[in-house]
Amino acid sequence: DIIEDVQLHEALLHTGVMDTLQTMKAKGHYRALVTNNFQKNVQRSLDHHNLHGLFDRVVTREMVAKVKPDPEMVRLALGSNQAGDAVMVGDSVHDIVAAHAAGVSAYLYFPEENEQYYSYEYVKSFGADRIIRDFRELLEG
Repeated sequence: DIIEDVQLHEALLHTGVMDTLQTMKAKGHYRALVTNNFQKNVQRSLDHHNLHGLFDRVVTREMVAKVKPDPEMVRLALGSNQAGDAVMVGDSVHDIVAAHAAGVSAYLYFPEENEQYYSYEYVKSFGADRIIRDFRELLEG
């Protein structure tokens, strides 16, 4: 728990996340958080970043038999919403694979600072429908 506390307090919310979630909520867009993380850790992160009420549904690993890249989590997050109307934003190949397997469009979040770890050409190979650099791009068009 001590290591998790340190990691949590060092974790920064990416630029544009709060504004994007608040705008999407105000426009009535359904928002779900799908993570392979544990509920306890997710709850602490939501508390730390004051993100309560910005997601209609939160799906964690305890809620499913198989985690991403299996599509079970994405399907659970969709609930009664239509997959064809949804977009999943993720930061890994597992997110892209899970979204596509569930029939959902997949956007890869790849901010410029991540190029220190992976090249843009490499992440293009993940097969995302779109690559975004800033969450506010979700509000365009």
